[in-house]
Amino acid sequence: MHPILFNIAGFTVKTGETIWLLSAISFMILTRNRGERLYGINSETMTRSSVISFLGAATGAALFGMIESPQAAGGPVNLMLSLSSSGAILFGAASMFAASQYYRMGFTAFADAASIPAAFSIALWRLGCLAEGCCRGTVSKAHICLLQYPGESVARIPYPLIEFSFDIICVFLLLKIEKILFKSGMEGRGIILAMSLSLYGYFRLASDFLREDGLTSAGITAFTLFALGGTLALILLLRPCTPQSARKGR
Repeated sequence: MHPILFNIAGFTVKTGETIWLLSAISFMILTRNRGERLYGINSETMTRSSVISFLGAATGAALFGMIESPQAAGGPVNLMLSLSSSGAILFGAASMFAASQYYRMGFTAFADAASIPAAFSIALWRLGCLAEGCCRGTVSKAHICLLQYPGESVARIPYPLIEFSFDIICVFLLLKIEKILFKSGMEGRGIILAMSLSLYGYFRLASDFLREDGLTSAGITAFTLFALGGTLALILLLRPCTPQSARKGR
């Protein structure tokens, strides 16, 4: 780990903050390109909506972070280390819905266009967490898959790397499923959004014991809603694909 990317004449650029910035930029660029190229949404509309969604997600992450972590009020640095992913998802989704209504475009198509870039953005964000030393895993006595932070004499579960790996797997899985949906004419219905929410929700609940700072009651509630709500939405959205429904449709 190299927390300082470079330091020239007193100007310091931190590795984690640089990765976080790349995470935000990649989300907006990828969402804009996917919305225009795959879902036929106007380029200018996608650009503005992507920025609005990011700003909403950033606001939610900061607000929930201040609610869940008292140390977040200690300044910008502490706030950055306390950002809440559940708040980012909630406010990001609300901002996407508001933007879709304002610009008169389909919410589900916009959400599907943004869901895969969001998963990739979260993966990059966790690498930033690794560089900054936040979102640490629990202390372990095992001798495999461990991580030792500078200044510590204990070995930890490499939680940021575990979540990074999971998020990247989700990106490729969702891309594969998206291709299938396009071939079957079911793209833009919100299936990608529902699947990404349920996958990430279940993962965060199942992996919480690996993190030193576990989820608060609000976080557990939020991710439970993501997991169960996403699963229910998937069941409803995929019902037309069942053989019985297909026969009735004929």
